[in-house]
Amino acid sequence: MTRKRGVLIGLLVVALLASPPPPASASGTSDAAVGAARTQTTPAAEELAQRYAPIVYLKEQEEDCDSNGEAYAPVEVEIVLDKPAVALMLATDDGDELVMEAPSASDLYDKGEGYYLDYPGDPRQPGCNYERDFKARSPDYANVAYASIRTEPGHSEIALQYWFFFYFNDWNNTHEADWEMIQLVFEAGTVEEALQQEPTRVAYAQHASGERAGWDDDKLQKEDGRPVVYVAAGGHPSQFDDAVYFGLGEDGAGFGCDDTSTPSLRVPLEARLIPDNIAGSDDPFAWIEYGGQWGEKDVSHWNGPTGPAAKGKWNEPFTWEDGLRESSVKVPGGTTLAPNAIEMFCRVVSFGSSVLNLYTRAPLLVIATTGLVFLGVAGVTYMGRTRSLKGMRPLAATASQSTPLRRERDLWQLIRAAGRTYRHNWTSMLLIGAFYVPIGWITSIVHPVLTNSTPLEPLWRILDEYPATEIVVTLFLGGTQAAVAVVIVTSAVVVVLRQIEEGRRGDAVEAYLVVWDKVGTLAGAYGRAAIQVILFTITVVGIPLAVQRVVRWYFLPQTVMLEEKTGMDALASSADVVQGSWWRAFGLTFLFGFVGFVTGPAVAIFFLLFAGVSVTFANLVSTIIYIVLIPYVATAVTLLYYDLKTRRGS
Repeated sequence: MTRKRGVLIGLLVVALLASPPPPASASGTSDAAVGAARTQTTPAAEELAQRYAPIVYLKEQEEDCDSNGEAYAPVEVEIVLDKPAVALMLATDDGDELVMEAPSASDLYDKGEGYYLDYPGDPRQPGCNYERDFKARSPDYANVAYASIRTEPGHSEIALQYWFFFYFNDWNNTHEADWEMIQLVFEAGTVEEALQQEPTRVAYAQHASGERAGWDDDKLQKEDGRPVVYVAAGGHPSQFDDAVYFGLGEDGAGFGCDDTSTPSLRVPLEARLIPDNIAGSDDPFAWIEYGGQWGEKDVSHWNGPTGPAAKGKWNEPFTWEDGLRESSVKVPGGTTLAPNAIEMFCRVVSFGSSVLNLYTRAPLLVIATTGLVFLGVAGVTYMGRTRSLKGMRPLAATASQSTPLRRERDLWQLIRAAGRTYRHNWTSMLLIGAFYVPIGWITSIVHPVLTNSTPLEPLWRILDEYPATEIVVTLFLGGTQAAVAVVIVTSAVVVVLRQIEEGRRGDAVEAYLVVWDKVGTLAGAYGRAAIQVILFTITVVGIPLAVQRVVRWYFLPQTVMLEEKTGMDALASSADVVQGSWWRAFGLTFLFGFVGFVTGPAVAIFFLLFAGVSVTFANLVSTIIYIVLIPYVATAVTLLYYDLKTRRGS
């Protein structure tokens, strides 16, 4: 028995010595070593990643290809790997070259800048193609969050990041693929220590920035200790609640709406922990070393995104977190408005932002286009005047005058008559316009107060992240001055024109004394008008009615200062003047308003963009333009008021 045992042991030793060594991997590492690298994620790290795997809520679609809902869920990256329809491309100076079709994770390993993946379809005109492709493939792939434990030199904490891969981004900017993330922070030096405690805080990425919260904050929702993430439809920023938010995209994508409102689809995610070290190109996570774009290459915010390891927050999680907001800005009434109203409002915001972005890149194109619109409205207004000018007659004036102000005039006659009246009374007009100087001072004082105001802090933080922040602020200040012009400066000019009608020289001081006496009446009339216009505007669908009322009540200064009307009577009197000539009133007030109220901010923005001046200097330029132009506009509008009353025979 002992002899047989010895023979068996001898044969076993010979077999072991004769067996060949394990083959080396492509990177020179044995399979055993590669296996170790693939499982280098320790049990403690795996446990930590699984414990806090997020639960996401996606805005539910009412039907396929419903752009108001979310079509894409976070899935494994394998949904785009080893697929014949997906190509790996290389952008060169001579054009884009096809590297290979159906690239695998191994093929992406260590590929850098210039490489990009190209999916079937045109991201600029996506239609429903990407959604159909995704829904056809997605049942074969799990809903996952790729976890990574990150540290940063100079910081003693640990960040547990979860990265979400979306097949397509359908927001202001459309592009193939989208990478989003959240992170949890532990005041621990090791993963084992982190397992013995809860996170101290969380950070949710939102387009160009993000929002943070304490782990015990009320706004952070949790289910079984797992953070809840509301993913906004289309652009996929992570939010803390179901609502409609103002969003700001990266790289000039501009403002838009981030809609996480209900109904929502609950999707628990499976955590996939990315190893600290990738053994080589045959590692299943070799794709994390890919430095190119995960979608078709394009300009600016249309470009396919880079992967997690190519983003700053991957290597500097705490530096990124330090710059985040404490809250986000919700759209008022966003969850109570009808879905079509929300959609229209968000489209208007997106369109306005796109125009502003275009202006920052191609100001001459925007100015030229606006000028063509201006000339088009002018032509329609001129050609569509309601009555021949041959029978012009003055109204029964209250006093004698050398040149009657109350008469019918076409566009060019209004322009010339306003210029002539302005020129003959230029000192009074400039003194009235000089009211903009103290208004500018007040605005410059109010602005820092507003920006440092706690309730408005989230909005200003978003604006600070916007490349065109100075333009937005300049437009805000210019708009404030324009509003004051309507109420005060225009009213004073109307008084001067009444003085001229009475055969006297214009007196700016007396005009302002009269306006001061009528401030309460003006405030009451404008307050009633503003309430109605705002109520119509916030419904979005009522915007056309709001525009209609703005035109009908455009002549409030004239009805208050010339007709002594008050309150609702002033509104009714202005509407009566416009009745039957609404389109004429709209066209001409638009033209004069464009010249008067847009010129100042437009010139200021031009100086900001091309002369490198400060916001203060730009505001000074805008103020000087207002001082000169607004009295002229007020004169022209008052002559239009006389024109409309003449046409009505009143």
